[in-house]
Amino acid sequence: MKCLTNAARTVKIFGLDNFRILIVLTIIYEILFCQYAISQTLVGGLHSSRHFVFKMKPNRVSEQNELIINTRDGKTVLRADLMDGIVSGVVQAIEFKPSHGNILIKKKKIKKHCKSTAIRNTNFNEQGVVFEGDFTDDGCAIGFEISFAEQGPKKLDFEIKLTGLPQDSPDDKKPNVVFKFSKNLDQRFYGFGAQASHLNLNHKNVRILSTEQGHGRGLQPYTKVSKWLAPGVAGDELSTYAPVPFYFTEKNRGLYLKNSEYSEFDLSNSRDIKIMVASTSIAGVLIVGDNPLDIVNLFTEYTGRMKVLPDWSHQGAVLGLMGGSD
Repeated sequence: MKCLTNAARTVKIFGLDNFRILIVLTIIYEILFCQYAISQTLVGGLHSSRHFVFKMKPNRVSEQNELIINTRDGKTVLRADLMDGIVSGVVQAIEFKPSHGNILIKKKKIKKHCKSTAIRNTNFNEQGVVFEGDFTDDGCAIGFEISFAEQGPKKLDFEIKLTGLPQDSPDDKKPNVVFKFSKNLDQRFYGFGAQASHLNLNHKNVRILSTEQGHGRGLQPYTKVSKWLAPGVAGDELSTYAPVPFYFTEKNRGLYLKNSEYSEFDLSNSRDIKIMVASTSIAGVLIVGDNPLDIVNLFTEYTGRMKVLPDWSHQGAVLGLMGGSD
């Protein structure tokens, strides 16, 4: 609206009262000046830390601002729309019910979904950038903070926090945070711990929850019969004893979470990735490596690594004895 007002003033100064001329000049002003102002005042243009380049690119069609993070040598680490749900808050209770060694998950009706974002401040620093903003949806009187900070040439910390929440809010009234960003043409997603059914988990919704692996795991009609006899015993194709919130792609990009709360990686959409954590904050690390082994090594820097086995364990047979009276 401010851009339109300025355009109208420009027309009035030059004494042009023709309505058609007003429309034409308004459009020209919008394209040449307003978009430039948005790119400079809203997101700050281009910024570089020691190892990463942060670029904000206005989208003139939808007036969204795309955040692009690259390494110094041009490898893309992240693409996300700052004005189109990079972060959202969902008030939705999640129930966990044990059943025959498995855990049944029941999501209740969504009570509130805060997803329309407006960036208030953009603060660059030596390590990265911090965005502060608000949700503009009706009834969403909360804000958010998104930060990216380099952890070396191949690792970028990220943290997203929902702000302005009442301190006395019960857990079932607090929103779960969702982080959304572009798949960036990645088509193969590997990892997520011990997975028995699929190697490539693209187009799946992966839950980070340790359960029995199940009998049937989606294979019909065995799974249907198992569910009828004992709800929960069948499991599904992604049930696992050892889920891990970590993945990497064929483009040698990866991500892992530091959260211990229940989380979901929604890869079902062809364009975007959505990571939901049952918390008001999410923290993790974006990785860009030279090859899959490099990415795994960068991940185990965080998790720790098993000690090297002693030489004697590789010589001869290792026997285990049970029973006896001595």
